[in-house]
Amino acid sequence: MAIIFLLGPSVWKSKKISPIYSPMQKRRQLAEIFRADNHKIVIMEDEPDIKDEHLYKKFYRLINDKKVTDIIMYWPSLAEMQTTQIELVLLGIQNDTLPTPPIWLFHHTSVFSDKMGEGIISDGEDRSSYLSSILNKRKKKRDVEFENDEDLTRKAEFLSKELQIKPTIQDLL
Repeated sequence: MAIIFLLGPSVWKSKKISPIYSPMQKRRQLAEIFRADNHKIVIMEDEPDIKDEHLYKKFYRLINDKKVTDIIMYWPSLAEMQTTQIELVLLGIQNDTLPTPPIWLFHHTSVFSDKMGEGIISDGEDRSSYLSSILNKRKKKRDVEFENDEDLTRKAEFLSKELQIKPTIQDLL
């Protein structure tokens, strides 16, 4: 069983996009896929705040206190990604100082591409190479590209099954 920190956006860039669901609702749907295979899911927005705790400290606290074994970052096209980008930077900083769990980057085909081992962020916005650099330095980053909701669901179900057989430190104790 994995303990998964499920990161990603909460809202779309434009209110005109997908009245069916928000990115947060999609993250909750993804969480249910993993829970069905008995994985524990941590969604930062669902975890209680501690008085006077800065958000970045909450981020690190959840990784450590919940004993997170895997991080899944959901990155759809056309979502408001500012906070998720900050989370990515925090993971890059932690990677420099402490061991960080593997990151599974579930990204839409239009958002991120990996050309000969070098990831390129291309979400239709002008971005610095900074985020691409952080992603590229991650040794434990796995790209999971999806084209549509069905593809995303299928790949999440597959990863959930794979994580059931992946031993964790807790499994070995």
